[in-house]
Amino acid sequence: FGVGLGCLAQAGCSLILDFSDKQIPIDAPPDVFTVAECSFAEPNDTFESAVAQPVGTPSMAALCADGQQDKDFYKFTVPAATVSLTAKIEFLNLAGDLDLYLYDSTGVELSRSVGNRDNEQIVCPGAAPVCALGMTPPIPEGDYVLEVRSLGGVQNTYSIDVTLGM
Repeated sequence: FGVGLGCLAQAGCSLILDFSDKQIPIDAPPDVFTVAECSFAEPNDTFESAVAQPVGTPSMAALCADGQQDKDFYKFTVPAATVSLTAKIEFLNLAGDLDLYLYDSTGVELSRSVGNRDNEQIVCPGAAPVCALGMTPPIPEGDYVLEVRSLGGVQNTYSIDVTLGM
């Protein structure tokens, strides 16, 4: 704010804050996400409307709440003889915290990554976070669903990726 600590310690020193746009630096404009990021794979706001996420191919998306809670759901298939599954989202927490959930095809939650840092990741088999697919390979073949969500309608861009170890 342009006031040094020396001024605060001196008698008769005053502090005037000017929050108008005339002062430099001007606040940054609000985050704006591209139409492509906000509309990627939409509508995928429910478990039933989950869209296919290609395994091994990261995709860029965004939660764009527009005044309400946005959630994104992605489905993928695990083939037989898969020994590991890694699902991750990459984002900057400073722009808004996102969380990642893993479900089986019936909607039973298998794992979640809900920290308050950049990025979230689920690894199966794994213990941190716990993955209910067991502690030893193989991963049961079948369809799975990922959910990306935020608390309180936070908006943020993210990259989502699923990799399988054979």
